[in-house]
Amino acid sequence: MLISPIRVYARVEMTADTGVSAERCDEVKGLWMWNDILKGEGDDKPYTSSGGSSGYLENAEYSGDDSKLRIIDETKPTRFMIEFEFLTRESYPDTFNLTNGVDSLRIPNEVPVNN
Repeated sequence: MLISPIRVYARVEMTADTGVSAERCDEVKGLWMWNDILKGEGDDKPYTSSGGSSGYLENAEYSGDDSKLRIIDETKPTRFMIEFEFLTRESYPDTFNLTNGVDSLRIPNEVPVNN
């Protein structure tokens, strides 16, 4: 989690176990990408999303003219990431809750050591 004067940024990296299909990887990545909600713990008002991106980091590629996702080696796990951007607020909670409507992540709001 990175809080700047103009945006709140979060990056999530996920690893799909060996044998998880390309379709399932795309489904999970898409669920986080398109259904992202960030709130402060105990806060009812979500942060306003201002965009994001996603991509595969290891063991996957889009192939051919149809841009279909392909797992390169089905004996290895597949890694992907999702980057989120939200508008800033006047103050921030001790803990953020990032959810896709099904699963959620609790993210502590920690001050960097070298701040």
